[in-house]
Amino acid sequence: MPLVAQRSWVYPADNSGRFRTARQYFGWFLVLFFVSVPWIRIAGLPAALIDIPGRRLVLVGTIFTPHDTWALALLLLTAALGLFLFTSVMGRVWCGWACPQTVWLEFVYRPVERLFEGPAHRKRRRDRGDHDATWWAIKIGKWSSFVVLTALTTGVFMSWFVGGPQLLRGEIGASGLFVGGMLFILFLLDAVWFREQLCHFACPYARFQGVLMDANSLIVAYDAHRGEPRAKGKSRDEESGDCIECNRCVDVCPSGIDIREGDQLQCIACAGCVDACNDVMVRIGKPQNLIRYTTKRDAPAQQGESRPVFTRRTGVYVAFFCIVAAGLVIGLATRNEVAVQIARITDGQQYR
Repeated sequence: MPLVAQRSWVYPADNSGRFRTARQYFGWFLVLFFVSVPWIRIAGLPAALIDIPGRRLVLVGTIFTPHDTWALALLLLTAALGLFLFTSVMGRVWCGWACPQTVWLEFVYRPVERLFEGPAHRKRRRDRGDHDATWWAIKIGKWSSFVVLTALTTGVFMSWFVGGPQLLRGEIGASGLFVGGMLFILFLLDAVWFREQLCHFACPYARFQGVLMDANSLIVAYDAHRGEPRAKGKSRDEESGDCIECNRCVDVCPSGIDIREGDQLQCIACAGCVDACNDVMVRIGKPQNLIRYTTKRDAPAQQGESRPVFTRRTGVYVAFFCIVAAGLVIGLATRNEVAVQIARITDGQQYR
């Protein structure tokens, strides 16, 4: 038995629907945010700058130095508690809607890929066939475009650390060029090769999100009580469920999973399967939301139990989040500037 299983490549089909449209607009907004913030200046300073060589952090026109380590610690703790609270309530919605990996792959790279490769079924058939001259021409054109996109993506990422204008003027230094080159290679490998594998095997959030979620957390789920037993075509009868085995939910999934098999670690809650299934239900005259955003508590087997809006776990997260956030706000409001006096040492003086 081989120790390493052969990878099954994912060819997500394009789809449309209200969730897809909402994700697309939100993704474009995030891309615009990532690109524009390093160029915005507030009070003569960058809106955001992580200056590692200068040992300073600039946020919304305020400079934080190593003397403000307490503020950075509280900021990181606030962000962590916010993530815990968000995951407890909304599940893995971050992964499917706001994660930079998902946003860049779905709304930057894949549109270019479809421009060269065509629909998913055509790309799959071509990849499984002979790698002739047409195949190589398409791949080389796509990979060349990916190189350009990755160079731009690397520039966007580096601009958060060196500043947009400084990057444009080439004020990056040898160490900056080395870091940018390494990031370029990693980003390109992710776009061309790793893709969903990064979410499945490398992302730590996918590992501990199960601990943060409970029966009241939002998930994407298939209604097996309504959909089973599955049947299609002439095999359908009065006992058949609403699922017609079209596999459209599997075709559009960017993680390559079958949501009908239950809650899975690989699901990023992007709701692509929800849009695809709703489209099919409308066509066959069945009610929508056979696949939907729901919770384990709201499953048909537990109907009658309303979802608590405020659970004990959520309350704990909210309490700690408010305490830490309040401490951060009060600390920043009463923060004093550091006074530094530099004195020249004259002849004959020594350090004591």
